[in-house]
Amino acid sequence: MIDLVDQPVGPNGRLPLGGQVTSNLLSGPGSCPLGADRPAPDPATDWEAFPLMARRLAQASTMLVVFGVLVGCSTSDEQREYNVPAVLCNVPVDPDLVSPFLPPGKTVSVRKKTPVPSRTRCQMDVDGKWALIASQEWWTEGSSISEVADAHPELESAQPTDGNALLHSGTGAVARVGSCANADLPEHVLYTAIQVYASEREDASAMKKLITAYTNEVERSSACR
Repeated sequence: MIDLVDQPVGPNGRLPLGGQVTSNLLSGPGSCPLGADRPAPDPATDWEAFPLMARRLAQASTMLVVFGVLVGCSTSDEQREYNVPAVLCNVPVDPDLVSPFLPPGKTVSVRKKTPVPSRTRCQMDVDGKWALIASQEWWTEGSSISEVADAHPELESAQPTDGNALLHSGTGAVARVGSCANADLPEHVLYTAIQVYASEREDASAMKKLITAYTNEVERSSACR
């Protein structure tokens, strides 16, 4: 209830300018009048002080965050509808080593290309788009691993390791095959290379494992016999 303090009333039935209004509006027995000086609830310690709607919104927001994390962790597996190949153009490779560099999609295809006699490329496409290329390349003796890396755009930030026998980054790698010779290409050294073209698939640690496994299999293949 709102009470008006006794004030002269103007001819139009309204309070004159400067008339005072006091409020006896109470929220319940023992409550302070509206506007009285009382401490505000601390949201950090007094959960019950929050209105019901605010609490429900906070709980809903928390649930959405948890749901988003769970969805984010499972999206790639759910969207990958193809099986990761276990062979890269006659070179066996553990699919778990290739998997980190392949994007979601419906179909995968593997094609072997030989642009020049000294190079063999194994191109893997997902839904018709380049995803990964693994290659075997014969370079003249004396060529450094850095020179080989310069020929591959996905290796711009790579640094040599393992005594300059391997160079890798999160999206590509080059390695020298240890014991390998080709009668048709004397005075040449065989290198392996991997380049990742799928977006958001950078993983330097996984790349080192992949290029190492791939190079070891190439060394045991007919390419070195």
